Amino acid sequence: MKLLFRPHGIVIRPPHCVELVVSVDEHAVRAMIDWRTLTRVAGRPLRDAAEVQELLEAHRRQIALAIKARLFARGVPFAHELVLTAEDLEALRQPPHGEEACGEFPTPGIKVSLQPRDGAAR
Repeated sequence: MKLLFRPHGIVIRPPHCVELVVSVDEHAVRAMIDWRTLTRVAGRPLRDAAEVQELLEAHRRQIALAIKARLFARGVPFAHELVLTAEDLEALRQPPHGEEACGEFPTPGIKVSLQPRDGAAR
């Protein structure tokens, strides 16, 4: 399964969610992560979009694996949208039995676009 983060495919809507648009085997899928989930993964409150971008950058590999795992288990959703839970991401956060972390994801940097809190501009 080939997964690519789409350029300019990340929308951060503080304090609601982050939307990631990815291509999975030529299907566009929107993966959403709730703000509370991001805070839980970060282990601290997230103050702004720059902190969220750093978190996403640091966990790109884990996020990609979580998306792949959900799609492998359930297939591409009819609406081409899925919500990643804290459990989806936490399962990938700690390497089992003292192994190394997942490593770097070999894609260019993530591009971020900000949306107003009310979501009016799309």
